[in-house]
Amino acid sequence: MSSLERGVLSIEQEAGKCQYRAINLNKEKGYSRSGWKSYNRSKKPIIPFDFVEVSCSSGYRYGHHQIFVPMDERERPANDKRPNIYLFGIDAMSNQMFHRYLYRTAYWAEHEMEGVNFINYGKVAKNSIPNQFPVTFGKMKNAIPNPTDFDKDYPSEFNNSMCSKKIPLTEQFISLVYKDIGYRVARIYDDNMVHDISCKGFQVKIHDHGDYPFYSYFSDRGNLANEMHKNSCRGSPHDYFDHFMKYVKADSKKPKFMIHMIVKIGHDDPRTAASYDRYFHDGFRRDMDKFDNDFLIFWSDHGNHFGKIFESEFGFQDTRNPLFTIIPPKRFRGKLDNPIYKNLLENSKKLTGPFDFYATLVDLATADFEGEDFTKPFTLEMAKNRTNDRVKVLHGSSIIRPITRHNDCKSAHIPFNWCLCEYQFFSPNDTETVVPQLQSEFIDYVVQSFGVKKTNIAVQRFGVKEVAVKLNEGRRLFYVKLLTKKISDRTRFEGYMQLEKDGKGRFVGRIEP
Repeated sequence: MSSLERGVLSIEQEAGKCQYRAINLNKEKGYSRSGWKSYNRSKKPIIPFDFVEVSCSSGYRYGHHQIFVPMDERERPANDKRPNIYLFGIDAMSNQMFHRYLYRTAYWAEHEMEGVNFINYGKVAKNSIPNQFPVTFGKMKNAIPNPTDFDKDYPSEFNNSMCSKKIPLTEQFISLVYKDIGYRVARIYDDNMVHDISCKGFQVKIHDHGDYPFYSYFSDRGNLANEMHKNSCRGSPHDYFDHFMKYVKADSKKPKFMIHMIVKIGHDDPRTAASYDRYFHDGFRRDMDKFDNDFLIFWSDHGNHFGKIFESEFGFQDTRNPLFTIIPPKRFRGKLDNPIYKNLLENSKKLTGPFDFYATLVDLATADFEGEDFTKPFTLEMAKNRTNDRVKVLHGSSIIRPITRHNDCKSAHIPFNWCLCEYQFFSPNDTETVVPQLQSEFIDYVVQSFGVKKTNIAVQRFGVKEVAVKLNEGRRLFYVKLLTKKISDRTRFEGYMQLEKDGKGRFVGRIEP
């Protein structure tokens, strides 16, 4: 009964007497509403905001969304050849699950669009927050100890003060990198961005287009969303996809960057994604020409880590292998003699991870696609120079250039306990000796990590498997699992422990929720 097209709000007569109010994204986390205005059908209003709410005397209510760009900011200069960069994210979607449950979309991306799937893309932690921080900030969120023979321990690169107050605008947050370079930037999430969850976010508005009104109006948690989606076979994931595509199709004087992540369709059960596959596929395919000058990246932060699959041998790999597929601009696709496409193909077989993703995004923002030959690696010095020293930390390598490092987790800055390389486990011959040593040390670690009393830990089972790796100086590595009565809303704690020759144990990795 109502529509919002190119900024013009239209409401049919049968809706009755209507009013509307605009929703203004006036800050990074949150929004303000205008006052209600009476709707005049003889003079349809132009809405200069991305979101508007409609309420009518007939009981009809609706929420509309658009990407509003002022008229004087729409025409792209003919000499600006910079590509648009779009990140289409699905939380907790492994590479295998993407091809299984979103197979139409995967086929379109990799065959019709000649995108490159990175089959050995890994993660650095268990869940979303510590895996998305390296992608958006290029830094390790949590301190992670490694086995002595694997690599040095990885410290947290975010001090406590940074997350106890607003994040400074000098940080190397990827949207700020693009904003500095002159991009129009957007965020489309169906949940908070990770720096808004574990930190206090930014004090000022960074993104030109945001997502917060979805929480009140287009989320299934809101009454209005329930009214909008009633008997429509639609849900909020459809709205988020539509908003993504509206940004893709929006005319803009500036090149566009967008980071998108949707949690709902894959997080708790990847099978849920299958019900959205045709809608995504048809939407992408219908406007595939809109991506001719773009880099479109399908990505996830980690694979599934719930249910029986996670406990299996397949699940060990699946959770460590998130989705990562990149579609380059049309002029590069399938061109084996083009350095960018050639590098993508060669690097897709190598072990890569979130820090490489960040390095790639910085490279995409700053590269000269008309003048560079892309035959040498992307370096920290290049990143510093091209971002006016905003980027000061670069752990990864850009995947559109040659990756010349060793092909292992250490070189990709991936902790041992989340390395995609699979290690064999076996039952040690001296179980009766090592179990008491490891159990005591592990319980002490749980007490320290979760702030519980040791007397409250009622051990129901403690399992130990040795990892088949050769270590120096008599060291050994074990995978341990502790089952207890509920502590801090959990009954299971697991991880890796290094046992020294003198019998002292050391936890390596991190127990994560």
